Amino acid sequence: MVSKTKMIPVSQIIQQAKQEEKQGKIKTAIATHQEALSLYPSSAWAYYYLGEIYIAQANLSAAIDCYQQAIKYNPTVPQHYIKLGEIYFKQRQLNQALDYFKKAISLYPNCAWCYQNLAEIYAQLHKWLEAVTCYRQALKINPQEVLKYHNSLTIEPDDPKLIKVTNPIFIVGCGHSGTSIMLAILSNHPQFYGITYESALFKQSEAEIRATMQQWDEQCIAAGKKRWIEKTPPHIFQIKKFLLHRPQSQFIIMLRDGRDVVCSLKHRAEYKSFETRVDRWIYENLAGLPYWDHPNVTVVKYEDLVSNPEKTLEKVLSFLGEEYIGEVFNYHQQPKHWYHSEIAKPTTIETQNDHHQLRNWQINQPLFDGRGRWQTEMSISEQQKFQTIAQKYLRLFEYDAT
Repeated sequence: MVSKTKMIPVSQIIQQAKQEEKQGKIKTAIATHQEALSLYPSSAWAYYYLGEIYIAQANLSAAIDCYQQAIKYNPTVPQHYIKLGEIYFKQRQLNQALDYFKKAISLYPNCAWCYQNLAEIYAQLHKWLEAVTCYRQALKINPQEVLKYHNSLTIEPDDPKLIKVTNPIFIVGCGHSGTSIMLAILSNHPQFYGITYESALFKQSEAEIRATMQQWDEQCIAAGKKRWIEKTPPHIFQIKKFLLHRPQSQFIIMLRDGRDVVCSLKHRAEYKSFETRVDRWIYENLAGLPYWDHPNVTVVKYEDLVSNPEKTLEKVLSFLGEEYIGEVFNYHQQPKHWYHSEIAKPTTIETQNDHHQLRNWQINQPLFDGRGRWQTEMSISEQQKFQTIAQKYLRLFEYDAT
């Protein structure tokens, strides 16, 4: 406790309380913070650190009161809004959480932690485009902060008694990098049950994710298969989360030359801007980069798949611990209506429907070579712009940058 007979600087009292907390003297630390507030009732930081103790004790209502008081006495500190955003997100009060993180960003525009949280909130609100835009922005600001966020996740593994497929497979990567064709090929393997739609599992709550995976387990076993395979490209932002749910999950990261990806994306309404297309390729691949050396992850280049398909699939199936069967390349012989009711190449690609029809046509064709389209489709000015923005990432992702 602090003597009232002599006014001690509030910072010194706060430091004393933090030391007491570190020593495990929680009640004493709370009393010291309260003493600080009796002496300095407008100390925003005393409220802030008292709120942290209440969070550690899972006393979230008391923590909320503290952070609201902190904002009252110092509304310019982004950390106060971040803490409230985190609490409301934990309580699944998503719109309140959204407002607090937006306020924090208005005070601290380069807050990668805020954008990462915003992405997760938008995902829970089923706002796909806003979510992936924020995931990319977080990585653009500070990839290490994003990794720190992932490492802070505390998700209990799914109950082993409820799991029937312990080692599911996720195909992830930047869109337009061969994820759909890889799913089509592997789904033709006798051991694998393909989830034939993009589930956007990342938009679900933890409880919903568990329930959906268990549902896929049931469908897989009922179909006489051993493992299920799911493909949603933005799940490249969720590798750590899915590993926490099912630690034996395996991931195939599809990778493609960014110049070809940029050309492939140009017909998408939400990617009319050249810079937006380049950003998508850079930051979605950066999301996967920390996991390249993870034992549960393999990286497959689209270029290797189309130029040497047998050897590439042998490596993929060896990684998955399954037998190579050449018949997987007969995937196109069985008509598929995964993305569209028609199996016909659209004459133009101007709408989302056209894009879905094109994807559906592609997975019903034999494997074809889509390499190097940028050489005829990119203007000289676009090639120069790509070189300025993304040449170093071509090298980082092990492509010839010349």
